[in-house]
Amino acid sequence: MIKKAEAMGFKAKMACEFEFFVFNETSDTIREKKYQDLTNLSPGFFGYSMLSASEFHEFYEEMLSLCKTMGFLLEGLHTETGPGVIEAAICYDDILESADQGSLFKTYIKILAKQWNWLATFMAKWSNDYPGQSGHLHFSLQDLEGKSVFYDSNAKNNISDTMRYFIGGQQALMPEILSMVSPTINSFSRLIPGFWAPTDASWGIDNRTCALRAIPGSEKSQRVEYRVTAADINPYIAGAAASLLQTFAILMYYSTLRLQKSLRLTYGQLFTQT
Repeated sequence: MIKKAEAMGFKAKMACEFEFFVFNETSDTIREKKYQDLTNLSPGFFGYSMLSASEFHEFYEEMLSLCKTMGFLLEGLHTETGPGVIEAAICYDDILESADQGSLFKTYIKILAKQWNWLATFMAKWSNDYPGQSGHLHFSLQDLEGKSVFYDSNAKNNISDTMRYFIGGQQALMPEILSMVSPTINSFSRLIPGFWAPTDASWGIDNRTCALRAIPGSEKSQRVEYRVTAADINPYIAGAAASLLQTFAILMYYSTLRLQKSLRLTYGQLFTQT
């Protein structure tokens, strides 16, 4: 899919953003409890809590350092809604490198937690009592010179035609690729009303309840957030699925332009002949 995009004159960019629960448990205690009545790292539903982040600042600092050592940076790291929930946003990169980073992040965060005698899970929905864990993907397209093709300063919300067709392709074929971006039965248990997970193939401007969140901004930050994906995704498969739809959508866009041009030419020829 990367080669197909490049053949069309595009470079795909992606960023992974994961939520995960941390438990004050070990591999032994969780089995002794038969996976019931687990102790979360911290109580309460305090998203963006400075208190929790400060209380466990050594763990946060080790996460930041670990990712930097592996060759990528976290641009966001904070608590999320739910007891012991942390969200990490990895800086964007070329789509394949971003998938590498997402896979490394999930693996080594689990290892780091075990070194603290804790457990981290990236299950989509570990409990029906709490919101599920998302694995949102942020997408943008550049031309081969590195200029955003999603950004149009003259368009409403700076959304270019290419970005509109990207969103339309994702929306139209989302049901067909849902099993690639929600790969387990547990993934589907996250997709229920009232818990911030989308339940239909919707899109909106900076709307966090939609499956596709269009994020207007500068030429550098203009992007689409894919919100149907959960924390249990395989970043390679989910990224490839979204890339497939973006290629299809933009091909349809240019096919439409060619058809319109052909029709205008035909009408012009008919008018000249008469």
